[in-house]
Amino acid sequence: MRPVRLLDALPDMDLTCRPDDVTWRPGPFHRALAALPVLFSTTG
Repeated sequence: MRPVRLLDALPDMDLTCRPDDVTWRPGPFHRALAALPVLFSTTG
């Protein structure tokens, strides 16, 4: 089974920077995003 990715689960969300520009906070057991710059498309 393929893991679900955030951008797959929310198809109306677009990353507003290059994927290489996303910054990560280091942690002793895991890492987490410092910020996730996204833009949601309008629906209507």
